[in-house]
Amino acid sequence: VDGLTGGATMMGVEELFGVASMKYKYLRSFTVPFTVAGDVYVSFRTAVRQVYSQAFIMAAMKVNVINNKVTPSTPVVVYNCISTKPTRLTAIEKGLDSVDVTDESTFHSLCSTLASTLPTTITTYQKSLCLSFFYKFYLNLQPSLPISLRLAKNPSIEKGITSGTQVYQQNSTKGPVGLPIPKIDGLKQSTGEAQYIQNIPQPAGVLHGAPVLASAVGDFALDASKITETGYKGIVVAKDVPNNAGSLIADQTSTYIGAVLAVVLADSHDAAVKCAAQVVVTYSNTTTPILTIDEAIKAGSLHPNPPAPVVQGDVATAFATCDHVVEDSWDLSSQYHFHLETHSALAVPGSETGMVVHSATQMPTYVAQGVATSLGNLPISQVTVKNKRCGGGYGGKLSNSIMPAQLAAVCAKAKNLPVSLIYEQKDNMTSVGLRTPCKLNSKIGFNKDGTIVAVQLTPYIDAGFTNGSSFSGKAFLGSFDNCYNVPNWDVRVQFAKTNLPSNTSMRAPGWLPGIYNAERVVTTVARSLNMAPTDVRQMNFYKKGDVTPYQLKLTNWNMDVLWQKVQESANYQGRVRNVNEFNANNRWWKKGLALVPSKFAVGYGATEAASAKEFDARIQVFSDGSVSVMCGGTEIGQGLTTKVVQTVAYNLGIPMSVVSVAEQDTSILGTTGASDVTGGSKSSELTCLAAKNACDAVNNALAPVRKLLPGASWQELVAKAYQMGIQLTFQTMDEGVVGPADPAGDVYNTYGCCVLECTMDVLTGQVDFDRVDIVYDLGTSANPAIDIGQVEGAFIMGMGYCVTEKVAYDPSGSMAWDEYLIPTPWEIPTVMNVTLATSVANPVTVNGNRAVGEPPITCTYAAIEAIEQAVNAAAADAGNTPKPCLSVPFTLQDRQAAALVNYADFKLA
Repeated sequence: VDGLTGGATMMGVEELFGVASMKYKYLRSFTVPFTVAGDVYVSFRTAVRQVYSQAFIMAAMKVNVINNKVTPSTPVVVYNCISTKPTRLTAIEKGLDSVDVTDESTFHSLCSTLASTLPTTITTYQKSLCLSFFYKFYLNLQPSLPISLRLAKNPSIEKGITSGTQVYQQNSTKGPVGLPIPKIDGLKQSTGEAQYIQNIPQPAGVLHGAPVLASAVGDFALDASKITETGYKGIVVAKDVPNNAGSLIADQTSTYIGAVLAVVLADSHDAAVKCAAQVVVTYSNTTTPILTIDEAIKAGSLHPNPPAPVVQGDVATAFATCDHVVEDSWDLSSQYHFHLETHSALAVPGSETGMVVHSATQMPTYVAQGVATSLGNLPISQVTVKNKRCGGGYGGKLSNSIMPAQLAAVCAKAKNLPVSLIYEQKDNMTSVGLRTPCKLNSKIGFNKDGTIVAVQLTPYIDAGFTNGSSFSGKAFLGSFDNCYNVPNWDVRVQFAKTNLPSNTSMRAPGWLPGIYNAERVVTTVARSLNMAPTDVRQMNFYKKGDVTPYQLKLTNWNMDVLWQKVQESANYQGRVRNVNEFNANNRWWKKGLALVPSKFAVGYGATEAASAKEFDARIQVFSDGSVSVMCGGTEIGQGLTTKVVQTVAYNLGIPMSVVSVAEQDTSILGTTGASDVTGGSKSSELTCLAAKNACDAVNNALAPVRKLLPGASWQELVAKAYQMGIQLTFQTMDEGVVGPADPAGDVYNTYGCCVLECTMDVLTGQVDFDRVDIVYDLGTSANPAIDIGQVEGAFIMGMGYCVTEKVAYDPSGSMAWDEYLIPTPWEIPTVMNVTLATSVANPVTVNGNRAVGEPPITCTYAAIEAIEQAVNAAAADAGNTPKPCLSVPFTLQDRQAAALVNYADFKLA
């Protein structure tokens, strides 16, 4: 219908797609004809995700078949995504006319015609999908199919209704500690009442900033004269930074893609974003950016001063004397943190208060130091950083949160007005750094019985243009062995230097590639010897009391118990038989089943034998008995403040309802010497320890009052203490922990394992995760409801890393940020069972728990291994030897290619 004239036109779908412009036109109605006897209609779509994802190929096909013969003039074959609009393939339609659908030679002739008809502009994978869709359609035309082909005719794997179990034993002896209490912020977050940086009431005169980011490497010039947007208030460049020693804003030369060239200010956020897009950047003397580890290695672009290698035994002698030596190389991609709250800061200047910065950060003390430096080396006492909570962090709001806060503060000083800087999702992804990509080169020596005797490992970690990833290297060097007692190791980390933003920590930084590669070593050995990976794992497991190559004695080793438990609860052996039977009976659908362990070392980073001294807490008891606690650890969604409130309530003997959580404030916290860096999965337990120490101080102060008023209520004790002038405000640190057990500062391990089963449609590469069973030993959990949520969340994040979350750049360094896809409910396991194993209390931690936020993500190697099994089962049917995954994520395209799908192998019977 023409919206201007009201005139209506009836047209066919093909004619509709031929309309040059739909401006002022709308679709009022459409008619779908009824089918008739013999009609067969099938539609197809394959994409990275089942929903909210651009399809690689879509297709719809229809014919009428009577007595195995196609009725003339009824075929319709339409493909989308091979051209700018849906395309009917008339050559295939004509070829289908009157054919006998059971004639395999005719079918293969049509496949050849289709292969030659498809445009050369589409990818190899898209072409293969077109042929696979046509094969599936043809299978739907057959009067009957053998068992091996019946599933192959399905357009896709249909997702079942998801379900799961959560099994734990709550400890009520220290209630509310140990009870499954919902997060204290949960309801506020669900209703939108929880306040984040963007929700802070805007101060008078506030300006809004948006960064101008580099899109090339080289010299540049800025021209802001082309800005036409109403509300423009100015631009801040390098010369406006009081101390720009760290190139907070690039000065005439851009050294990496995504560098901040300027910050544009306007009277609203939307106006600032539009103004930033109107700044003209002219580049000269540009160089081709180094974007990958391989390019960095080729160019010799490595950061200096790599960490000291870890060497145990003599790998050269072991390689010379063992039965087999195999070399391996694979790549692990980067990953975006995808915190729902992007990097955000609100800087408010004041003549008496100095600079107050509200920052979405996991390390407020360091943000204060960074802001003070960029403002011209101000005394840190003149900078106050505040934060109530972060809308997700995962490590992305550690050191990389400093720059947005600095930019906001510099702009606020330049204009002497408050400045709000809220990153757009695109800017957040392209300018602040991601998980460190890794290239892992291994040489593995092993004997014919599966015993691994030596591993030489060179991991290349992409740190970006500056090396802020030293912790990732350290964590790698404390995890590369995972659960395996290999006598000879030689591990040497190198940091690649690329022209991309400095990469950063992300959930299990260093641990994830270290543990993944240990499991990769196992599967490489198993594949070489045609052994079950489970057998190779068990054969090489550590035993209690063994010492790792980095000198951590495994005094609390209990993997053998968890290993047995998960096999029993998941019916592992029975399902192995079922998977083998399924694969034997199906040509184009395959299953995989993996069982993977994880040993995650938790370190406090301290060398003092009796104190970690990383976090502090401040408790203030008011005259009415209410209690306020300020936490050194940051609430980033992991439930830290809930566990602290539980700890305070238990140790003071009061209800949780009496305890409130105060906003972090660096003019108060961090002044005792604590660093207050929330990361490494240790922050909750150490902040709880600091809070418990503060509670002890309160109880000591109340001791004489309790003697005076035996049996008095909490409110009565506090009221009397106030009358007596007794101080009830204390700030303490996390003193009193067990000292480190190895030179790296590791204190204990968190152990877990999982069984994962998947089904793969070989013809498309689509994978569905049927079931995962996870067992973790978290000691005596401080809050099992929160901890199980952490296990589930970490695992799903890892699955996204394994299969959907592809970070892609074009040759110029431009990221395809809008094509980055995290899992949806369609990608999570259909059945997910999580068990917190009954265990003794961890003697190291205040509440007897073990760390949980990061360890479970490392178990997701099971997804890679299970998919490999499915892929290799298909490749074996095609007469080829099994091959490993070459890169993570293991994408649809890579999976289908590895399965060696060839239309010459398509059979109808």
